[in-house]
Amino acid sequence: MPTASPDHQRRLLDLQARDTAIDRIRHRAAALRSDPEIAAAQERSSAAQAQRDQAEAELAAAEEALAAAEAAVEQVAVRIRRNQQRLDAGTGSAKDLTALQHEIGTLSARRSDLEDTELAVMERVEAAQAALDRATVTGSEATAALGALTAVRDTRLGELAGEFEREKADRAQVLAGIDDAALVSLYEKLRGTHDGVGVAPLQGARCGGCMLELNPKDLAAIRAASEDAVVRCEECGRILVRS
Repeated sequence: MPTASPDHQRRLLDLQARDTAIDRIRHRAAALRSDPEIAAAQERSSAAQAQRDQAEAELAAAEEALAAAEAAVEQVAVRIRRNQQRLDAGTGSAKDLTALQHEIGTLSARRSDLEDTELAVMERVEAAQAALDRATVTGSEATAALGALTAVRDTRLGELAGEFEREKADRAQVLAGIDDAALVSLYEKLRGTHDGVGVAPLQGARCGGCMLELNPKDLAAIRAASEDAVVRCEECGRILVRS
């Protein structure tokens, strides 16, 4: 049975307290970093951005279509004006003037159709602009909500970082008072295999680690062991510190 000074064994409990506090801080920080509320807010923000991108693309396409429709109307209007000027001037044969008049009528009908198309595209542009405006508002709201949640999380992470550094400093101070490398090594080994708890107090007949009652025989053996003996729980294997 290994031995270590009773004082060093008791100090292990202080070391365990610091390690437990550090583990809890790490767990809380990990929970904050994977906060499902923030993850959901991030998804909403990303979806809103995708919707805004789609609305921008639709508006750009509608505006391009409108420019093409306007150009088509203007092109026909130029031809109508040119033919009307020639018709008004009366130059050319009667046949030519009749042909011009007929072409003006055809072009006017064509312009009417193109203007209808232009109007429909204008309505498409207006609808696309309205959709973009809505998507922009939704995106801004989603971004603001995500920012608020992230700010709270980051503030809390900052507080936990401060607590973590204080606990680390306290741990280092406690560790410096345990001048027994073998004892510390055993403790660290047990911590790694016993859910972060390598040492526990003996509380009457109960192990403070696994919280099980020791049988009378094991309890008697522990109580009969020398003061500097490093005893362990027969149930969980953790170091037991006697008061």
